Amino acid sequence: MWNWASDLWNSILTHHRELILDLILTGLLVYPLIQYLERGWKRKVEELEDSLTFTGKKTYLSLFRNLDVADDEVDSKFYALYRESYGRQWFYTPIAFVLIVALIANFEVARDLIRLATDSKAALFTAPAAMAGHTSLSLMTSLPGFKNGV
Repeated sequence: MWNWASDLWNSILTHHRELILDLILTGLLVYPLIQYLERGWKRKVEELEDSLTFTGKKTYLSLFRNLDVADDEVDSKFYALYRESYGRQWFYTPIAFVLIVALIANFEVARDLIRLATDSKAALFTAPAAMAGHTSLSLMTSLPGFKNGV
């Protein structure tokens, strides 16, 4: 009845080095995304708050959203619409996909790196190296402010 749990535990014990290295590599990859959600997105909202005047928000709501909002509700309605359209919730699913792909690819890379460290005649396989490079490049190019590899 509990054979699956026993098999899982034995697999974890067998591949503990790969799993630890996988978690480290994936953590390094996902850390900038989490930092952007925690700090960067909040900063974008603050910049938006500082850059738009009351008249600009009211005009935006009437012209582009066809909303006639009372003066005392302009700020709350504007930011509610902003969060609904551009809020953090839109980042969760893509980050989850990046995390899943990174965990799988980095496990392969970790397995290959450990094999390289333990076998003097081993060579780096192309596929795991390509997976790690592609995942890292995809992540870096998706970050705000990343232009032309700088």
